[in-house]
Amino acid sequence: MSATKRKIINWLRENKLVLRAGKADEYHPAARMITYSRRHKEEKQIYSILHECGHYLIQEEDDYEIKYKTQIEGYKDGRKKRSLRWRIDYLKEEMLAWDVGKQLAEELGITINEKEYDKHAAFCLKSYCHWVIEPSSYED
Repeated sequence: MSATKRKIINWLRENKLVLRAGKADEYHPAARMITYSRRHKEEKQIYSILHECGHYLIQEEDDYEIKYKTQIEGYKDGRKKRSLRWRIDYLKEEMLAWDVGKQLAEELGITINEKEYDKHAAFCLKSYCHWVIEPSSYED
């Protein structure tokens, strides 16, 4: 295991979060767990883990339910998830999580290749952008 991944794991432990290898990059709030795709090389795994940590940090903010009211409403009432506004709010959090992940790397003293980080973020965000515009082409 790399020193970088160790730093992140220690930070996750301090925040009572668990890291697991899996099929997809996801933050699971109820389980307090972050999963990352085994398929990626370690550099991209690190970037994805930082991004998922970004989701954790965003969702732990005191004003999360105010800033992301539309998302909260969508989780309570699935019909609202069909709205463009809900998808745009979802995309906004996705984009912000990449920025927050980059800030976390800096705070933890983790050196990342910003060009590659941003390239990976853009690749991951691309499908969300398509989904916002044409949701019927994606499964729920």
